[in-house]
Amino acid sequence: MALAGALLGVALMAARGYFAISFSEPMQLITSGAEYESLYVIWKYVQGLTLYADHTRIPFAGTFYNWIYYYFYGGISGGVLSALSLGDEWLPTVTRLITAAGATYGAWISALLFRRLPGVGNPHLSRLGLALALLIFFGPLMGFFGIATAPDVWGFAFDVTAIYFFLRFYDTRPAAGIILFWLFAYLAWGFKQIFVFSTGTVGLFLLFRRDWKMLALLAVVSWLAWGVTLALGTAQYGKTILSFGGSTVSLAWPQLSRNLGNFAVKTLPLLLGLAGILAAVIWTSRARPLIGQIARGLVRPGENIPLAVAVLGCVVTGGLAIPASAKLGAAENYYYLLSFFLALLLLTLAARMEKAGGWPALVSAPLTAGWILHGAAIGLVFFGVTGVLSTRYMHTSLSAARACLAEKNLAQPVFIGHPYLSLPWMVPAKAHFVVQTNYRWDRARGVEMEGGGIGGLIDKGYFATIVLSGDSVDGSDLRLYRRRGEPCGDFKIYGRSGAQ
Repeated sequence: MALAGALLGVALMAARGYFAISFSEPMQLITSGAEYESLYVIWKYVQGLTLYADHTRIPFAGTFYNWIYYYFYGGISGGVLSALSLGDEWLPTVTRLITAAGATYGAWISALLFRRLPGVGNPHLSRLGLALALLIFFGPLMGFFGIATAPDVWGFAFDVTAIYFFLRFYDTRPAAGIILFWLFAYLAWGFKQIFVFSTGTVGLFLLFRRDWKMLALLAVVSWLAWGVTLALGTAQYGKTILSFGGSTVSLAWPQLSRNLGNFAVKTLPLLLGLAGILAAVIWTSRARPLIGQIARGLVRPGENIPLAVAVLGCVVTGGLAIPASAKLGAAENYYYLLSFFLALLLLTLAARMEKAGGWPALVSAPLTAGWILHGAAIGLVFFGVTGVLSTRYMHTSLSAARACLAEKNLAQPVFIGHPYLSLPWMVPAKAHFVVQTNYRWDRARGVEMEGGGIGGLIDKGYFATIVLSGDSVDGSDLRLYRRRGEPCGDFKIYGRSGAQ
């Protein structure tokens, strides 16, 4: 049941990939999040341009993630485009394939970790471990991020790899385990600076163990690596990593409740399985020793280490990720590593119960129900009842608008009120206003923008041409502009009065 349910998630990811990635034409669409932001910065890397720029300056584009992400995706993408003599319009295809490779690697390293856990040797638990590995990297929680141009998947995969090496070597070669752990934890942080979850988890574990030598080693190499990275980077890079580039961070209760609700629905096998184990611990004497095993795992060496790491990982990751997911614009991707630690906790506890004499119905019934509901939810997406199976319609509309605008010979400079259409390979422009996602919130909270922002530039007649889907933008009434010609789909073309 578990493996069948997990494979349904893989099928859903494959279907979404089929609609978003093509080898016959370059697909131009948004899969998830502010994908255009990353695509623009990766394009700048390929072109040898400055990556970290002040997003309060013209053209208000943002670079918000860490350096390894852009170098990794940019290096691979540039090499592929050059080797195959492909144009820039193929960049999204290449970057999405890089992410899909990351999801595959992440599922593999998770399955390897789960298979090596103490007590997970029998076929039943091995299949459950594989199902959980597929669930966290290909399941509904991963969603379109599994094929999106974003840092989350590879950052997540490297954090899992860090935990794998820590559990693999801590008992036998602790120094080697810490160094290997640090290396992959640094790679995760180098993709997205929020990935400090595993470092916090292992640091807390070593503190509980009073393993001062290994804790000192971890602290020294981690802080040294972060410090050297920040010292070698530009001032704008440091500002980005330490303060999100000066952009505002707004938290909202509706955002948090939405994300938590989606997380609960998309991880039902994990949550219901753990709920069943909790019920068994409360109501059956056979399962109660699990509480003592968790406590002992925090302070004594032995095979309780994975259990202790799982518990601490849930605490640390949940404590950091849940509040952070209240940020406007945040999605369930904040919970990826939490889902891993929940899976690790479920599997280690299940192995303990198996060792104690098998699972009571209090565990097997809710876990089975979780997988059934998981499969049913995926089925609803396939049948179009809920969720999104494809965003290919965006490719159709954006490609049509792109072709139409190319025929207009737009006077420069031009502002296009759609960030994806503003990408360099979509519509030729003197400056590409791939406006960062936080722009609207920054403006609302009074962040000073060069020239008064988009609206201020329009009011001053900065642009010769404006392409919009509405009749106003960023507070400007377009008084210096007039409608010109036929629209391109949903996009109207405005020319500056007196401009040719």
